[in-house]
Amino acid sequence: MNQMTENKKPLIVIFITVFIYLLGFGIVIPIIPLLGTQLGASPFTTGLLLSVYSLMQFIFSPFWGRLSDKYGRRPILLTCLVGEVFSYLLFAQATNLEILFAARMFSGFFGASISTASAYISDITP
Repeated sequence: MNQMTENKKPLIVIFITVFIYLLGFGIVIPIIPLLGTQLGASPFTTGLLLSVYSLMQFIFSPFWGRLSDKYGRRPILLTCLVGEVFSYLLFAQATNLEILFAARMFSGFFGASISTASAYISDITP
């Protein structure tokens, strides 16, 4: 019984972390076309702004996975969560398309650690 309670605490933290990742990802989706248009983006460029996040996640998931195997899941998740915060602050301050692209790329880079959260869940559940 005590072991089960100990396992639930990290699970709640992981679920909150993943919720923050997904909330951050989803909440900017409706804003990107509007912001892109204001900054002079074509429809194609707006599509790239939307897709660069997923591309970065696809590319960097193995990178974060290897690092989490080497240094542990928790430090990687915390590092990536802090990185996500800074990427969204950069997104909020974007004054041109280059900064907007950089913010989306950084967000995808740090958001790629969702697979690390999945690995962490499999590590701590029976």
